[in-house]
Amino acid sequence: MLRNQKGWILVDSLIGMIFLGVALISILGAFTQFVSTTSTTRNNNNAVRIAQQISEELKVNDGSKSAPFDLTKSPTYQNSPTINGIKYKVEIVTSGFVDTNTRLQPVKITVSGGSSSVSLVRYYYSNSN
Repeated sequence: MLRNQKGWILVDSLIGMIFLGVALISILGAFTQFVSTTSTTRNNNNAVRIAQQISEELKVNDGSKSAPFDLTKSPTYQNSPTINGIKYKVEIVTSGFVDTNTRLQPVKITVSGGSSSVSLVRYYYSNSN
């Protein structure tokens, strides 16, 4: 009986190693996708947080002469924040349009960095006539 089964242990071991290799490659592929998705989500969350922070700065200084931003023209943001080694570019665009009834002016804040780009549109009260 042992004579007829000579070499089967080697064949079984090779088949087992092939299955194990396929399983490890699949797990490695899923892990790589997980890391990529996590990185993209982190960059997106950072961009949203920066846009919200700038939005709050605009709201606090809304329409005053001492405001760091002039809402009558597209303001520039001097500080380009860097988080986890990624430099985020901030662009603030105003349309110049002020609704005469409500005196609200739309402001678009775009933050881009890494593989993420986030735009936020807020409306601010304008003192300009």
